[in-house]
Amino acid sequence: MSRHLTIAPPSSNLDESEDDLVKEFVAQAEVGDATKRRYTVQLAEFRRWLAHPSARRKQRSCSLLDVTRPDVVRFMAYLKVGDRYAGTADARSRDNLSASTRKAYLATLHRLYDYLISVEMVDSNPTAGVPRPKVRITPGLYLTADELRRLLEAPGTPRDRVQVYLLAFTAARVNEIRCLRWRDVNFTDSTLTLLGKGDKYRIIDIHPRLMPELRRWRLRQDSLAEEDPALRVRGPSHVAT
Repeated sequence: MSRHLTIAPPSSNLDESEDDLVKEFVAQAEVGDATKRRYTVQLAEFRRWLAHPSARRKQRSCSLLDVTRPDVVRFMAYLKVGDRYAGTADARSRDNLSASTRKAYLATLHRLYDYLISVEMVDSNPTAGVPRPKVRITPGLYLTADELRRLLEAPGTPRDRVQVYLLAFTAARVNEIRCLRWRDVNFTDSTLTLLGKGDKYRIIDIHPRLMPELRRWRLRQDSLAEEDPALRVRGPSHVAT
């Protein structure tokens, strides 16, 4: 579960004229609201770090427009050390950042400077060539063929059965399945339209073993609608709920 992130007030040393610049970047980013909040929090910490005496070099401003590759390298080192003096009080109380989180900070900076290049406010991206933190990927939970067979054959309600088949034969996220509506099921073309992270849609083929389960469950829902006047009026909408 993600924690609520609180943005600390910007340092008095920051150039307030750049606040709108950051807001413009966040607003134009074609990502979900959660990612936009992450951009805002991470860039606020980067700006406070730039303005901190221990980060500034002689005769150098702390402007976002004057950032160089060495500045980014040092910021990444600052994130790894763990003494996040430029972070919020909540951030300073946490353990050292994981490699994946530090990689996300670098990705945010990279996207910011790509945007600044596109609006001709900087000439180059200072994140270019900065080593990405190496993330160790550990295998997640997986089922053997026998375990999957027993799961699919386990007793349960018709709703339980279609939910299990959707999880097994789409590899979709739980929330994608929860949001799946019948209008997103194309029986003619044998495709599903899934709404994923960042409000992005993707279309996948319906597995041959999933198809009869979807048809069976749709007939079951129609039958339930005949017995329930309220459901009959609005009609079945979601597939797995």
